[in-house]
Amino acid sequence: MKKSFTKIIHNAQFFAVSFVSATKMCIKPLSFSALLLLLSLLTGPNSAWAQNPGTIGDRVWNDTNENGLQDPGEAGIAGVQVDLEFYIGPPSPTPSQLADPANWSTPSTPMLPTTVKFTDSNGNYSFGGLSPYIFRIRFYLPIGYTFSPVDAPRPSFQDFFDSDAGASGYSHVIYLNDGEVNNTIDAGMFIKEPEGPLPVKLTRFEITKEGDNLAILTWETTEELNSSYFEVQKSADAKSWVDVANVHAKGNHTGLANYQYVDNGPYAGTNYYRLRMVDIDGTFAYSSIKAVAFEKAKKVHIVSYPNPASDQIFIKNSSGFNIIGAQILDLSGRVVLVEKPSTLAAGIEVKSLPEGLYILSISLENGNTERQKVYIKR
Repeated sequence: MKKSFTKIIHNAQFFAVSFVSATKMCIKPLSFSALLLLLSLLTGPNSAWAQNPGTIGDRVWNDTNENGLQDPGEAGIAGVQVDLEFYIGPPSPTPSQLADPANWSTPSTPMLPTTVKFTDSNGNYSFGGLSPYIFRIRFYLPIGYTFSPVDAPRPSFQDFFDSDAGASGYSHVIYLNDGEVNNTIDAGMFIKEPEGPLPVKLTRFEITKEGDNLAILTWETTEELNSSYFEVQKSADAKSWVDVANVHAKGNHTGLANYQYVDNGPYAGTNYYRLRMVDIDGTFAYSSIKAVAFEKAKKVHIVSYPNPASDQIFIKNSSGFNIIGAQILDLSGRVVLVEKPSTLAAGIEVKSLPEGLYILSISLENGNTERQKVYIKR
């Protein structure tokens, strides 16, 4: 494989020398970065010299038993950042040159238009359209996770099941051949359980979508010890998180407990969600990350929270127009509550409404009306 890479570089150098000789111009030797750009133009997808495209990819999974192997039933982790890095150091690299961070890069080039991705809802990722070259993959740990043991032994097909992410998050060096599909570069991660009893035993956390502008988060616990609340967090890139709601926990509870939150203002594109489970003494732990995509989501100017609500509903208005009226309707369209604009800052009192699903209707001074589903929970 190293010979293949060396041949590519020598071909580019030969092209450069031939070009200088033909034009009889005095040109300084090309830098390796310039050779890399020249090579990408010669072998890119639009070049007549283009080679068969290759692929690097695989999966990031929740290694619940911490053994470094993908075992049956271990789910993928969504929203994990994965970088494709390519070698930019001297030709025919030595082990020390391959270990030097300065000899690796991630910026996009004509040869590599995409070098940063996030795992999908099943934990999968893939970089395609690659020319023969030297690569490596970098995996980023979500908060609360630890990398699994690397290269765990397995009797057969080890590369398909073992974790390739070292303690620093980097895979081994990958020499990609012409047209090669390498779908074995995976990463195992697990949440390191703290010592002592957990405040919450989370057994399910799921996201479903309804229509173009509704994400429904549901989760359940089977045991809670001095738990205080669940903080629902959302992100558009799985790196920068915002708090969108606090949902009160049961406190001390044994047995099945179900929770729900409805996000009626998802971002256009992929939305990432996680739970921050907070104890009474302030200690906390994070859930796994879940993702859902809203390709047709419209820009929402009116956001109501919390959702579900039990006592009050608050309105966040970023439309640029004043609110002139607010109503809550049941699913038959009957108005069950009318709120004056002057009192909206203090929240809409919903204590008198029975548990169930309602429609919040907000009228703006420009004549527009925005409606959202809200759930009243008792």
